Amino acid sequence: MKKFLSILLALAVGFTFTFGSAMSAFAATSTETPADEYTANQTTLTKEYNDCVSKLSAQYVQDFNSITDITIDKSVYEKIAKEVYDTYMSVLEAQNALNDFNTALNDVDKYGDLNGKSFTDVNTQAKFNALVLSTDSTPANNPYLDKTMELAFDGYKDYVIAELNKINLALYADKEMTDADYNAAASVAASSAVTTGNLYKTTYKQYVTDLRDKTITEVKAIGIEQLTAANKTTRVGKAYADVHAKMAILDTTATAGTESVYYTVSGKNIFVSYALASAQKVPTIKAQEQNALTDDAKMAGLKAIVDSNAATHISGNSNTAENAKAAKKLADAYKEVMYSRIENEDLDSFTNATFGDKIPAVSDNFNAIKKNYTALETEAATLKVMVDATGALIYDAKIIDKNLEKGKIAIYKTTGAVTHYELTTGAKLSEQSLDWTKESKIATLKAEMEDALYEVNSDAKYYDLEQKEIEKLYQKQIDKINAATTTDQLAAIPATVAIPATITDKAHTIAAIKALTQFTTDQAKLAKYVDLLNGDTKSWEAGYKAMMDNDTLADFYATNNARTNAEVAALVNGKPS
Repeated sequence: MKKFLSILLALAVGFTFTFGSAMSAFAATSTETPADEYTANQTTLTKEYNDCVSKLSAQYVQDFNSITDITIDKSVYEKIAKEVYDTYMSVLEAQNALNDFNTALNDVDKYGDLNGKSFTDVNTQAKFNALVLSTDSTPANNPYLDKTMELAFDGYKDYVIAELNKINLALYADKEMTDADYNAAASVAASSAVTTGNLYKTTYKQYVTDLRDKTITEVKAIGIEQLTAANKTTRVGKAYADVHAKMAILDTTATAGTESVYYTVSGKNIFVSYALASAQKVPTIKAQEQNALTDDAKMAGLKAIVDSNAATHISGNSNTAENAKAAKKLADAYKEVMYSRIENEDLDSFTNATFGDKIPAVSDNFNAIKKNYTALETEAATLKVMVDATGALIYDAKIIDKNLEKGKIAIYKTTGAVTHYELTTGAKLSEQSLDWTKESKIATLKAEMEDALYEVNSDAKYYDLEQKEIEKLYQKQIDKINAATTTDQLAAIPATVAIPATITDKAHTIAAIKALTQFTTDQAKLAKYVDLLNGDTKSWEAGYKAMMDNDTLADFYATNNARTNAEVAALVNGKPS
């Protein structure tokens, strides 16, 4: 018996409940029905259904939740038409039992979702089509709109992913990003200030590629929330809004002559390729060239003001040889400091007024500033030759020189200037064992990953599909550690990995699958098939249905990597629905 039930379960999973079998079921279970109004209504409903399906267009355009021009395939409306048909066949059955086909059903406890419905809701082709296509101007009269959009959701995600893949990578330079450009772009992505600089020598093109791939991964992970009383009217719209928000990285405001290529159809721009939106702060090659020309001109203009002020100071303070010497010394210090500021700070922070018409007063003593840096140079020279008791060098000269350059910027900086900079940070040779630091970081990450993936009894917390995604996140972090060539790079790598909420554990994955429209559809088909198989054999029915509970069916889908409506349909039917 157990073996026989297993065979039935396998058959049930692969079975598609067709329109013909539905009609057979209705014929087998209907009560005595004379060739009267019931038969005429059933014939009308069947004709309306068939006519609607046969006349459906290949595609439709729908506006939803402030998102315009969502393309929906006719296969979605075929499913809605079938649902409308099934619903009103059930209404027809209920009204037949009451022998009243004009009065809406009026017993919520008895009729549930059918309550308030009547065959007269669909007794003409226009009414039937209005329900299927949600064409009524009153939202309350469009009960199938959310269901339609839920069925179309995977298609909308595919559309957005296709648009993201249109980002024109050729617009971006295959050269290392400047620290300033990297920090600006990374700050947008992190929604907070990033000041690490381009530690991994990422190119402009690679940065855009990674941003595109990350955004596509985020789109794929967005799903429709499991139905609750609180989100009944918002969950589908929210999912669309969340996906649509990912389009914000694209420049969709292109005009003739810009890098984004497009053509116009019915007054709307149809993009062939995109540049990133300016808010992403990643300049194109063209923008870099323009910026470089502008920056060169700005820099030259600002340095000319500095030169002029220095010359004016010297000529106005050379009445004696001693004064001339002092004036030359101050002017030289002024030029060195101001040149450094111009070369290392935001050019837009300088204006002609910043420099005035002469070297600033003693309160901004450039001799003192230059003296602080000269002292730092002397300290650096000393540190580079310092040895321990065995005669071995204590500090790495290359690191000292790098720190010295940072110290110059810090001491010369317009705001927040300092009088000293720590030169020995990361420079001590005895503390520069990169291999040991790497091994320690990697071991910590691997231990953290084990805790994330497995219970204390070694049971997996995630299905294989999600587990692999988590393993990829950790491996990406480990690859960064292995690629690091300096202590600065290692220090910038986070010690842990944040698992995004979009990667769900087993319980939440099961819940998300059970919330899918296709899951509900397949579960209903299987339940009907079980009824047909069992007939009056009630002793078998309860035990067989226990094997078909929702969690078991959802686990089957989860184990076989089905996560979307299309994947669930493909797994059961052998092709996407």
